Amino acid sequence: MPNEIDNQKDTMDRIVRLVSEDDMFRSMAYASLKIKAGKLKPGEIVAIGDYEFTVAEDEEGAGVTAQTIQRRKQIDAMVESKARTAGLELNNMDDRTRNEWMGQFLSKLKDTLRKWHEIDMRLGPGDNLTFVRLVYKWSYSNWK
Repeated sequence: MPNEIDNQKDTMDRIVRLVSEDDMFRSMAYASLKIKAGKLKPGEIVAIGDYEFTVAEDEEGAGVTAQTIQRRKQIDAMVESKARTAGLELNNMDDRTRNEWMGQFLSKLKDTLRKWHEIDMRLGPGDNLTFVRLVYKWSYSNWK
């Protein structure tokens, strides 16, 4: 039994890594560079590949962020695809097990995105997920 739990943890960790390496998060890093280099202002939109990132003030009003809001269904489809790549078929799980697995997965993904990509993942608005990356603080924006 402990071996099976270790295998499940390893599989989830692999899927978290695969999702965190998705084009959306690489595009967000590139959008952040474009925002900083172009000194773009809140309200402007940066399109990178299939994604659009909004330039916004951070919650404290002390800096500029890149953010995108994605439908939860779209993120779930990305997770299912990466899980299939890792050999796990989420559609074979009953609803309760799948919901528990997704809850644990999203918690690990949130931690991984924060640690390795400096991206905060938030629930909402509605049935969506918001991804936010601090680009710069206002005090640093006058660099030359």
